[in-house]
Amino acid sequence: MTLDSLAKHAPIPYYDVVDDQVVVGGRKLEALAQEIGSTPFYVYDRAVISAKISALRQALPERLRLHYALKANPMPELAAYIAGLVDGMDVASARELEIALTAGMSAERVSFAGPGKQDFELLAALEAGITVNVESENELSRLETLARQMGRIARIAIRVNPD
Repeated sequence: MTLDSLAKHAPIPYYDVVDDQVVVGGRKLEALAQEIGSTPFYVYDRAVISAKISALRQALPERLRLHYALKANPMPELAAYIAGLVDGMDVASARELEIALTAGMSAERVSFAGPGKQDFELLAALEAGITVNVESENELSRLETLARQMGRIARIAIRVNPD
């Protein structure tokens, strides 16, 4: 046995291997690389994304709502596709908020979590009308002040410690 006689790729769930090349969306990666004209590159298969989200939904209780955390991958085209498959999106920056809304996610289904939110991000959240997961008393105070200045009511979620 020689190294040349061994397959170059181990089996990959959701993807076929043909002629020692991974096939994504029915196309060999080498053909995709030639079309794109440069490497490295990222490639996503919408059928695989849909299948994985569907499998997750089937495994979870029906009453749960599935949200996609944009920090996992904020690629706008990917977010636009996933927006139609999930119940909401979680963002951690003003840029991610912009991506979620541009992807077609309604403001009522977007939440903003994470420490260290800056005032311009809180303003963007208020303007969009999304839910802000408040991380501290300071953040709540700043959000309240900004909302009052804008004449808005902030949509907030607060985790209360039982102590």
